[in-house]
Amino acid sequence: MKVKFAVLLFCVALLLLPVQAFASEDVSSDLDTLTNHIKSSGLNSDWEVIALSKAGKLTDSERAAYLNTINDRLNAKQLSGTDLDKTAMVVKALGQDPTDYQNHNLIKAIYSDASIKSLMDFTYALTALSTDDYTIPSDALWTQDQLIASLVKLQTSSGGWGWAGDPNGDPDVDTTGMVLTALSHYQDKAKDPIDKGISYLKNSEQADGGFVNYSPNSNSTAQVIIALSSLGIDPTEGDFNKNGHTPVTSLDQYKSNGGYKWASFSESDDPFSNEQVIQGLVAYTLFKEGDQLFNFRVKEPVSDSSASEAVTESNGGVASGTNQAPDSISPTNTLSTEPSNLASNTKTTDTAVTKQKRSSDEKNTAEGTATKETKSTIRHASPSKGGSKSSAHRPESQHQVKSVSKQSPERVTTVTKTTQINPLHLYLGSALVLLGIIGIYVRIRLGGVRYEDR
Repeated sequence: MKVKFAVLLFCVALLLLPVQAFASEDVSSDLDTLTNHIKSSGLNSDWEVIALSKAGKLTDSERAAYLNTINDRLNAKQLSGTDLDKTAMVVKALGQDPTDYQNHNLIKAIYSDASIKSLMDFTYALTALSTDDYTIPSDALWTQDQLIASLVKLQTSSGGWGWAGDPNGDPDVDTTGMVLTALSHYQDKAKDPIDKGISYLKNSEQADGGFVNYSPNSNSTAQVIIALSSLGIDPTEGDFNKNGHTPVTSLDQYKSNGGYKWASFSESDDPFSNEQVIQGLVAYTLFKEGDQLFNFRVKEPVSDSSASEAVTESNGGVASGTNQAPDSISPTNTLSTEPSNLASNTKTTDTAVTKQKRSSDEKNTAEGTATKETKSTIRHASPSKGGSKSSAHRPESQHQVKSVSKQSPERVTTVTKTTQINPLHLYLGSALVLLGIIGIYVRIRLGGVRYEDR
């Protein structure tokens, strides 16, 4: 009897142990607060505008006003390097076509840019060329394959990338996050480098879920959130959940007056940190919805014959193709080294797919099935082939995404949103089973006593 009573007490003690909340984080309130804070100071960052536009947080007047800023920029000078890449991305984010905007073909200017030389040049250019189904000529100065190869060559032995682009130098979390974001579109071509980069981030995570670059800071943590979300990895679960502490929850310590500080010892928030964190919050929010930060493919109506297909969610994206506008932007040899961070929009695996036409007005699509994997089918104009998935990505649920492409080679990009079985659910399920066992035991004991009394 004493042994049974001891076992019963032990089971009750297990139920009283503290439980960490492993469920997905709700950052909607933080996102709204930061959005209002950024807008109160005026929109003057391409990255902020890209993130806010994707999140549907810009008014028509705010979009128009920033487009006027872009027009002034285009009229003021010839763009090249990362300035050109950012301009193409923000134009797309604001619902315009960068292949034909104000008589400029920004996409052609990127793949013809002779100034591309550094690691960040490769990273920005690859991300910009992956935001829609742009047609890149095989004889272009810069194709996606060339940019991927250039980035892979600069990876360090530890698996990360450093700002200086020295493969024998020291890597850092920020640069590694940005490169992984760019490579996430081409996981079949860069599977091993991506896996090594993820391992580097895992080893770099602190006990509080944050990351260090000179000091624990919000910018580095935000870049990791953007990268993981782009790769289809939930930054609040699995290997990146340190006893309930995650990169997402780690951002809380940097909150300041509606914005975010760089470090905990910083006096107040700053524009650069706000710029990075808003991208991280939007990227994570979109990840939970099965979308990506830099996915600007236009929605297309779903026909009755393809009811299982979904459309790519985009805030004002315009389909782009082979139409070439007068290229009045002449790439120069000026090398842009602006230290601004960027995020990408998808975890992708380019796969060559043989398709079948269904009607004269409908492009080819991939069939979607209900599995525990979230997949978004997006056509890219990249010359990549094959379709192996990174071992770091775990399947969950599936839906198909269809995009508009003008004369682009038929490619399918698989976007996989991955999560693990929620540990909290396992705990609660086990607790309920345990309570049931205890209840049965108590009932038998009490019932037996009453029966014997009779």
